[in-house]
Amino acid sequence: PMASILDELRYLVDIGIKDVTLLGQNVNSYCDKSEMNVSLHTTKTLSRGFRENYKTNLTKGSIRFTTLLEQASQISPELRIRFTSPHPKEFPDDLLHVMHDRPNICRSIHLPCQSGSTRILEIMRRGYSKEAYLSLVERIRSIIPDVAFSSDFIAGFFVRKQ
Repeated sequence: PMASILDELRYLVDIGIKDVTLLGQNVNSYCDKSEMNVSLHTTKTLSRGFRENYKTNLTKGSIRFTTLLEQASQISPELRIRFTSPHPKEFPDDLLHVMHDRPNICRSIHLPCQSGSTRILEIMRRGYSKEAYLSLVERIRSIIPDVAFSSDFIAGFFVRKQ
């Protein structure tokens, strides 16, 4: 739950920790259904050109990653916050604006691509094209001009022929 994460971050600040990383497989898919504070609830939004390949059990109105990141950044201006590993499908503008507006959130995004080929991305069932990925990079740069990117690419992806 978000409350537990925020409590742990406060504790880390109290003992002198200056830098934390919010870590998860598809960290920006974070969904907390335990909190019932309706004012914090948001709806899941996919990046333009990206699609969901798998069913999710996300509840409409649950607390999403943007809210967690914003709340975490308010704990202490001295606490530097990073996150990894996000999925490119979930970078709504509000997340990017939080990253831009909060000086203690690193302006560094690890944005996995996996392949520079739309055909290979389709075979891999990634749910996006090369063009959608590049459009996302440009949208991120338009909101966070000084952003730094890192990425993953798979070399030698094996395509079976039936």
